[in-house]
Amino acid sequence: MKVLLHTTSSQTIKIIPRVYASSVTLRLRDDSSNTSVDLLVSGTTSGNYLVLSTVFDLKEGRFYDLKVYNGQGAVTEADIIYRDKIFCTDQSTCLLYTSDAADDSLRVD
Repeated sequence: MKVLLHTTSSQTIKIIPRVYASSVTLRLRDDSSNTSVDLLVSGTTSGNYLVLSTVFDLKEGRFYDLKVYNGQGAVTEADIIYRDKIFCTDQSTCLLYTSDAADDSLRVD
């Protein structure tokens, strides 16, 4: 799951797709309203990641389905190279849980 902010600035996500493409279509579906929007994005490769930067028009506290399609224009389900969920929040800090191998308990960092 990707966590993004409710902002009008460009945000970057890194993905590991099935196919690396320089031009992709991002389809975001709002889980609450069941409406979708397509964004045409140019990607760059950084190691094993495809890096995508764009302005996401998201609403605070909502979940979105993310589908990344190979290419731009008319895309089909066969063109999907990546799927994920997005959560939009304005919280600046998130709790991170790590495992301590010595005692197998979870602690908050």
